[in-house]
Amino acid sequence: MIDPTLRRFPLAYVEDLSAPVLSASSRRHLTGPLRLGPGDPVNVADGLGGWAPAVLTDDDAGVAVTGPVVMTPPSSVVLTVMFTPTKGVKPEWVVQKLTELGIDRIGILQTERSVVSYDRGRAERLLRKLQTVVTEACQQSRRLIRPEILGPKSVQELVSQNPETRLCDPAGDVFKTAMGSDSLITSLAIGPEGGWSPAEAEHARLVALPGGILRAETAAITAAVVLVSQ
Repeated sequence: MIDPTLRRFPLAYVEDLSAPVLSASSRRHLTGPLRLGPGDPVNVADGLGGWAPAVLTDDDAGVAVTGPVVMTPPSSVVLTVMFTPTKGVKPEWVVQKLTELGIDRIGILQTERSVVSYDRGRAERLLRKLQTVVTEACQQSRRLIRPEILGPKSVQELVSQNPETRLCDPAGDVFKTAMGSDSLITSLAIGPEGGWSPAEAEHARLVALPGGILRAETAAITAAVVLVSQ
C-alpha cells in the first residue's frame, strides 16, 4: 500500500537523498505541467527504496529534504515479465505500463521468430532509453524501487536463469490451473506474433492468459495484471 504522503505529493527521483538535486527533466515537470514553485511540498526517492519529504527551492539543487529518510524493503516475491517487441509498437510504451503496474524485472526477448532484432549497439541504446522511461513511470506511479531492465535475452537464457518462467501461449494450460493449489507463478514470457518455435516451447511450460488471441503488447499488460493479482 502506498504511504498517504506519497499519494498526496509528487515524487521525484534523485541520486543522493543526503544531498538531493533535481534533474532538469524533473524540474521541468514539477514547475511546468504541475505548476509547482519554491516552498511547495514534494517527495524525493533514490529508486532503491528510500524516500523523504521535501520542498522545492529556488537554488541550484531545486529541492531540500524536510524530514527523515524512510526505507521501504523490497518485496520477497520478484515478478518478471519478458516480452518480444513487434513492429509498430514501441517497447518504451510496454515498459512504461509494466512499471506502473508493479513488475520488478522487465526485459526484452530475442526469439527465433522475432521481427525486430538487436545488435549490441542498438540494444545498448534501447536499454539506456528504457531506464529513462522506467524512472519517469516510477515517479508517475509513486514507485520507490526502480524495476530492473533486462535483455535482450533468448528463451534459453531466460529459462536457464529463471527456471520457473512460463511461456504465454493460447495452447497452454489455463493460468489458474497452471498455478496449482499452492504455487505462485512469478515469471511470464511473451513471444512474437508468430508464436514460439518448437525448440523454444520445449524449454518451459506453456500457460494461457485470459482472453482470446492477444496482441503482443496486450499480452504483456495482461501478464502483469495476472501476476500482481495472485
